[in-house]
Amino acid sequence: MKLTAQLTQWMALVFAVLCGAYGVYGMIASGALAEGAVRDDARGFAGFWLFLAGVGVVLAIVSWLMARGKLGTTDA
Repeated sequence: MKLTAQLTQWMALVFAVLCGAYGVYGMIASGALAEGAVRDDARGFAGFWLFLAGVGVVLAIVSWLMARGKLGTTDA
């Protein structure tokens, strides 16, 4: 199965938005937790989702550069 660079760009962008939204929601909701250890664990889990959102953004940027022909050489 082949995916075009433009399709990959949009898929990575959707992935980044979904992961980012879940991570931000987790950070906001973790403030309501009473226990310190549980709150820290919840923030760590939300931080992981924010990390995944960052990975999605990087993939979207790389795919965008590939679609524009600005990444790598085309001489084969």
